[in-house]
Amino acid sequence: MSWNDRVVWSEGQFLLPQMFQQQERYLEHVMHYRSLPLTPFFWGFSHYNIDGEALNIGKLILKEASGIFPDGTPFNAPDHTPLPPPRTILPEHLNQQICLAVPVRAPNSEETTFDNNPESLARFSVHEHDIRDANSLGRGAQLLQLSHLRLRLLPEKAVTGAWIGLPLTRITGLNPDGRIDIDHDLIPPIINYQASSLMCTWLSWINDLIR
Repeated sequence: MSWNDRVVWSEGQFLLPQMFQQQERYLEHVMHYRSLPLTPFFWGFSHYNIDGEALNIGKLILKEASGIFPDGTPFNAPDHTPLPPPRTILPEHLNQQICLAVPVRAPNSEETTFDNNPESLARFSVHEHDIRDANSLGRGAQLLQLSHLRLRLLPEKAVTGAWIGLPLTRITGLNPDGRIDIDHDLIPPIINYQASSLMCTWLSWINDLIR
């Protein structure tokens, strides 16, 4: 069976959760491959913001991030997706890139965790929210289980085949007082030049030369 084949809906079927899950995979697969020809370089950060103060206490904290993973998965944290947990930088992380990562979606693997187990490789975690019927607002809200991406900050050596990631920064120094140095000359993959202050500086310089 193909993981992305469409469901055959027919009279008299007994509806199962797997049928809706399969239909969802099929539609996402079609949308992804239908949009690929629009741009060959569709993945990267459109915006990100690293907490500079947290670097002084040995932690890498992402304050904001939006963009698209190489598999076509969009993210926008913290607006639509929770931010990844802070990453404590250890000596073994020196000279490594730190990546924003999410578990890979794979056949016959757990896709959603209900207890948000940090050891789980589930791609999504569950949260509950009261949702109103958009066509019958007077009937009140119903509690629904929804899911969001489980973003993580991982050193590049931990981004195995079970993960897909975007390089965010590189650790260049660990100081005796616990302060972290990062590579400010590193430009992560971006889909909006304004996501990189260095890229903005270069383009401004080129623009001045042209004038």
